[in-house]
Amino acid sequence: MKIALLSSVFGGHDTPKEVPAQEGFEYKTFFFNEDNSRPFPNLNDRLKSKYYKCQSHRVEELKEYDLHCWVDGSVQITSPLFLKDMATRLLESGGDIVIGKHNQRECIYDELDVVINSKDEYLTSRYANQQLPLERAFYVEQGHPTKWGLWSCGIWMRHNGIKMNEAFDLWWDINITYSYFDQPAFCYSMRKHGINIVQAPYIEKGDVFKNDYFYRLEHNKIA
Repeated sequence: MKIALLSSVFGGHDTPKEVPAQEGFEYKTFFFNEDNSRPFPNLNDRLKSKYYKCQSHRVEELKEYDLHCWVDGSVQITSPLFLKDMATRLLESGGDIVIGKHNQRECIYDELDVVINSKDEYLTSRYANQQLPLERAFYVEQGHPTKWGLWSCGIWMRHNGIKMNEAFDLWWDINITYSYFDQPAFCYSMRKHGINIVQAPYIEKGDVFKNDYFYRLEHNKIA
């Protein structure tokens, strides 16, 4: 069982982080940025990074790995047991993906409404010119239920197989059609493909921002 631990940052939004040596499984770390990426002439910096997040199964050097583990560029891993505990939870549960539930909400519509109606500088800068109202209307039209669940998409581990890859293809399609807002598109795509989502072990050791495995730092840039 081989694990790819991957992250991606474009445009200087975050700084590459050192990862402590991991125990228990064969793994390799991958960090993608302007120095080793595909050209992506038609994508902005956030979507360039998001490609590696949603389409890791299409990246040649990652295809041989059984499990893909994504860590956002703002996350500093601190524990040598991070990969082992994530993989053990995924494999023993029989799930398709291990990820942490959102710490505040459980509905994609509530999450979208917070951003659409926000006056917060961080949110308005980050999601300026994104088609969030149209995206929300799409989910309503498709019959996505309220209170179905909401997950925080900055850290996860998944199987690199047909079922998960197809779900992540849909996640990417929504990113390039409507917005790069993670959570709603992820939840819709996983439900649409019948993905078995398993709660990540780090939630039991803190929360999605700081726990026994990692902590989050502020982004270098907002927009």
